[in-house]
Amino acid sequence: MIFPAEMERVEIAFLSEDRERVLESLQREGVVEIDETDKGVLRGVDVDTGEVSSLHVRSEKIIRDTNARESFLGSVLGNGKGNVFSLKKEQFNEVFENSKRFIDFFENNISGIKESIKSNEKEISYALNQTEILKFVRDLDVDFSEMNSLKNVFYFVGKCDKGMEKVLGETVSKFHVFSHSFRNGNDFVLFLMGMKNIEEYVGKAISSAGVEIFDTSGFGGKPTEMIPALEERVSVLIQENERLKGREVEFLEEWLPELKKTNSILKTCRERMKSLSLIKQTGYVSFATGFVPKKRKVNIIKAVDRATLGRMFVNFEKTDEGPTKLENPNIVKRFEIFTKGFGLPKNMEIDPTIFISMFFPVMFGLMLSDVFYGMIMVCVAFGIRLYAKNDLTMDFSRIMVLCGVSAMAWGLLFGSFMGNFLGFNGLLLSPTGNPVSLLLLALGIGMAHINLGFILSAVQKIKSRKSVIREISWFLIETGGGLLILNMFNVINGLVFYPSAALLAAGILIKISRPSNLINMMSFFGNVLSYVRLAAICLATAYIALTINHITSIILPASFALAAVFFVFGHIFNCTISSVGAFVNSLRLQYVEFFSSFFTGEGRRFIPLKFDKGIELIE
Repeated sequence: MIFPAEMERVEIAFLSEDRERVLESLQREGVVEIDETDKGVLRGVDVDTGEVSSLHVRSEKIIRDTNARESFLGSVLGNGKGNVFSLKKEQFNEVFENSKRFIDFFENNISGIKESIKSNEKEISYALNQTEILKFVRDLDVDFSEMNSLKNVFYFVGKCDKGMEKVLGETVSKFHVFSHSFRNGNDFVLFLMGMKNIEEYVGKAISSAGVEIFDTSGFGGKPTEMIPALEERVSVLIQENERLKGREVEFLEEWLPELKKTNSILKTCRERMKSLSLIKQTGYVSFATGFVPKKRKVNIIKAVDRATLGRMFVNFEKTDEGPTKLENPNIVKRFEIFTKGFGLPKNMEIDPTIFISMFFPVMFGLMLSDVFYGMIMVCVAFGIRLYAKNDLTMDFSRIMVLCGVSAMAWGLLFGSFMGNFLGFNGLLLSPTGNPVSLLLLALGIGMAHINLGFILSAVQKIKSRKSVIREISWFLIETGGGLLILNMFNVINGLVFYPSAALLAAGILIKISRPSNLINMMSFFGNVLSYVRLAAICLATAYIALTINHITSIILPASFALAAVFFVFGHIFNCTISSVGAFVNSLRLQYVEFFSSFFTGEGRRFIPLKFDKGIELIE
């Protein structure tokens, strides 16, 4: 829990004829990560993963494109945990063998429907554009089918602003053309007709004069005749698209689960084939190496023994360079998203997740510190849980519940319920009445947090057999300095002055023994002062709540409705911005001030060979 799962390197030797059975058995256990065997004299196993990878990518793309149609809220809540398909080995192999044929079938059907929808949408867009032009020139009694059939005559239909009439008239008068124009609202509609040999010159001239020329090459009749026909065509195409979309939904409902099953099987087979390519072999014997959690060694021995009927050799060695597998109880596990967001601990590093689970809610609650705001947080969290579809969203909602409960607890201690709305006294102190006490409380939490980091750093170094003089010097400085401050205010007996000064001097001497340590000392005091933000955001939340209540009391005599609206939305706004500020700053204090003492986050994730989570192989 404090350290990641202890890893050991495993070496397995078995007959080459048992390779497939060994990998399948290891994949069933899902506790070993296959690594490349470092045996230069041996040759690798020839494995072509190209086709399987290609099929997996194709199926993954279809599933991703299907999920992309969800609403924004749906994408935030997740795409679902998905079904778990229970299969026998024979069924597993059958689906794998038929995967290419099935994916081709799925792609051909779904792409055919999508192409038809896309083609219809393109035609609808074109028809609507034509209809818009025809409505604009409705008063032009011209049969466009006859005009388009003329070989030696050209015509233009266009529009320009009313203010350009004079300029346009001067431009048209330069050519031997027939022109007709009329007004349509704020625009000026123009019809020109002339001999084909001057078409290019006329076109350039009227375009320069500000005329937008319409494309009428596809028109086949009079505007008054074409408009109803086009509108009817658009209506038919829209109905056809609705039918196609319904057909697409029916097809997906029928075949998407099968595609997801195929995708899971392809992923499982691809991972097995990748692991197979890492195995080395001689003529008759194969060798595999990897990493396994120490607690699961027995599982590996049993799995390989079962697959080879005892014809195997398994060896385990301790290692400090293995991948990282976090092991935390459920109540702590949800905070792993914060640890992973920064980086995983190395195999010999301390896992900070349990300490984040303690301090993050406390700091968040202190900054929000209002019973009502905490209740809002808890209600929102339970609302998210009703619609959450994946583990990440569920974990975040549970964290919100803990943070909301913490805010309610601090609200009771500080006597805050929508600010001073209820007017009850806190069990501990009033932030607005005792800001100095609040500041000391925040700094006290900060000192505890930073010193915990030093303690964890010392434990980590002792385990790795490294010097802990840096951590000891900090404790000497803090102990000596703290006792001297208490002595100055006559809190403790004056006899401790000299021992305190000696402790402080010893710590400082250790620090100044190396010039770089002076910078670290300044950094330490900067880190401590960073925790002032706990008090600052707490006070900001409290004062904004007080201001909202005060303004509401001013508005209330004039308008109860307006006062109620301002009161409700004001407190919701305050709760929202304060919650965001509390979340960001709580996380920052973990990442910057706490982690800087002992945590690097340079570990590598443990990726065991296992069946995809959507597949359960049964006997």
